[in-house]
Formats: sequence, structure tokens, C-alpha cells
Amino acid sequence: MNGFVRMAKATDLEQIARLEQMAFGKHAWSYEGLYESFIQYNYRFLVAIDCDKEGQEQVVGYMGMYLVVDEANVTNIVVNPKHRHQGIGKKLLEAMLLLAKQSNCIAMTLEVRVSNSHALALYEKCGFSCVGTRKSFYEDPTEDAMIFWCHFAN
Repeated sequence: MNGFVRMAKATDLEQIARLEQMAFGKHAWSYEGLYESFIQYNYRFLVAIDCDKEGQEQVVGYMGMYLVVDEANVTNIVVNPKHRHQGIGKKLLEAMLLLAKQSNCIAMTLEVRVSNSHALALYEKCGFSCVGTRKSFYEDPTEDAMIFWCHFAN
């Protein structure tokens, strides 16, 4: 990817909603749900941008988190299937980790499907550790979630 990662803008929400739908189908956040989160003071959204042939910015990935006191909870991380395996997820995660630290968080947590081997490898590479499992957390198909935490050094 020759693009970059930045804070999401309200004008990105339509593209984010399309990525959500592509990734999660009937379990995707709606545009309205994304907007409601986007305007909350404790939510943060980052987007990975690439430019098309005409130089127009295209959202090729996004990541969301919400802040609770001194912890960050990842809501979603999605990369367009056409742009996977290019390091976009890692760029988003590293930028979000930095943003969480800048927001005075001491740790970040997330859940991930036990079958999502690419995500598991990414999280471990970025300093996350599995601390447990949530049984039957996901639907379609029903699957356990692994709970990951990353604690920041002071």
C-alpha cells in the first residue's frame, strides 16, 4: 500500500460501512450505528487510505476502539479483501496502539475468532497476549473468541 493511516472523518463513514458489510454481512454495524459511535467522545476510528488512479482517497481499511477510563477496547478492524496481506492491518493496529497510549490508556483489549489465524499472528506480533476464551461468542458460525490484552510499559 502506498497510502497512509489517519483519523477517520465523518465523510469516511459510508466507505467504512461498506467495508463493515463486506466483512460481517448481517452482523455488520449499520451506517447509523457507526455514526452514533463516531460522534461519541470516547470512540476513535482510524482509516487506511489508498488513492485510486484519479487520485481520489479510498478507505481500504479501518479500525475502531472505545476508551473506558484508562483502557482501550478494540471494536473492529477490517481490511478490504483486495488489499489484504499488504501490512495494512498492522499499520492500523500500530497507529491505534499509539493513539491509545496518547490517550493515557495503560492497556488495550480485543476479542478475535479462534479460527482467525492471520489476526492471531498479528496481535501476538504487536505485543498482545491471550488471557482467556469467551465460549460461543460469535455467530454464523458459532465460534469461541480468544481474549487478548496488551499492557503498555510506563
